[in-house]
Amino acid sequence: MFHKIICQKILNFPLSNVFNIYHMNEKTLNIVLDEYDYNCSDGCCHHYGIVTTINDVELDCHNTDVETILTQALEHLGYKVNIVKKINGEEY
Repeated sequence: MFHKIICQKILNFPLSNVFNIYHMNEKTLNIVLDEYDYNCSDGCCHHYGIVTTINDVELDCHNTDVETILTQALEHLGYKVNIVKKINGEEY
């Protein structure tokens, strides 16, 4: 309880956020990454990607892009997301 009071009063950190962080370890997220790869019968079409499901909720975007999967998963959990992409330590 003391840590909740410190965060709320001194650090101006909302009590609801402290509660969520405090109880985060008690929850289990079941994340399923289901890859698909489909070729149509005449061979002209090729579709592939990953369907992401969190706790039995299928997310909208089906993609193989790690940035998209992370963004949609974290936003689904209520986070604002800002991902910085780098190659060899340099932003691009």
